[in-house]
Amino acid sequence: MTPRRRRLSRATRRFYDGGGARALAVVAVVAGVWYASAAAWTALRDSPRLAVRVIEVRGTNALTADEVVRAGRLRVGESLLGIKAGRVRQGILSLPLVAEARVERRLPGVVRILVKERTPVARLADGRGVAADGVGFEYPASRLMSLPVAGSEDAARILGGVPPAWRARLRRVDGGK
Repeated sequence: MTPRRRRLSRATRRFYDGGGARALAVVAVVAGVWYASAAAWTALRDSPRLAVRVIEVRGTNALTADEVVRAGRLRVGESLLGIKAGRVRQGILSLPLVAEARVERRLPGVVRILVKERTPVARLADGRGVAADGVGFEYPASRLMSLPVAGSEDAARILGGVPPAWRARLRRVDGGK
């Protein structure tokens, strides 16, 4: 006597006949690949071989390297792959003395920050330096004494367009738009 085969329901037959099993297998394979790649990325990102060992800061004159690193919120030991260069750059650009910044990641374990500082073209009445783009910032007073006094940020913008040889002859500039 042969065993009786169990009949499949209509919905189950439709699932197998319509390719549902294949679709389920594809979903399972895609989920497995995604999980494996996420696990591999996490292991790679957290690897001590890819940790930041050295932070180089170049192009600073009035700023210290520590001020730049603090503004970029970098630290030795964090993952080189986890550093978002755009976020670090924006943090450094938040310093008023910084005109431009570039962040580079180099293997093995080096982050290089290239900074271009603003150069004061005048000093404001409150003792701060001011750049040609009108941004005021703290600057060593001894370096500002030979610069003309600008009555406002607008006057500093005007001074930015004056050739340096002429600028050296000026003592005070008051101006507006």
